[in-house]
Amino acid sequence: MKRVDPYYLTPEWEALRRQVLKRDNYLCSFCGVKCLGKKRNKPSPHIDHIIPRKEGGKDTLDNLRVACHSCHSRITILDRYSKGKPEIGIDGYIIE
Repeated sequence: MKRVDPYYLTPEWEALRRQVLKRDNYLCSFCGVKCLGKKRNKPSPHIDHIIPRKEGGKDTLDNLRVACHSCHSRITILDRYSKGKPEIGIDGYIIE
């Protein structure tokens, strides 16, 4: 089971998350789909760090954006495999 950073369970993070969702009108920053999550029996929208926390990115409004579940999964995979491996495009294919 995936471990969750305890910070993401705090009221502070939840308030910041709601601010980002409202600011971006619940629209995925990548594909533009409206992310209504549990209201529509779909996965909850993700809040993505533009500069990841592990690379010094901060939990601030200017470093956060909305991502639908599909786009966030792709971004995570691309990030995980971009270190020393073939570059993969947003469509999932290797960029030559």
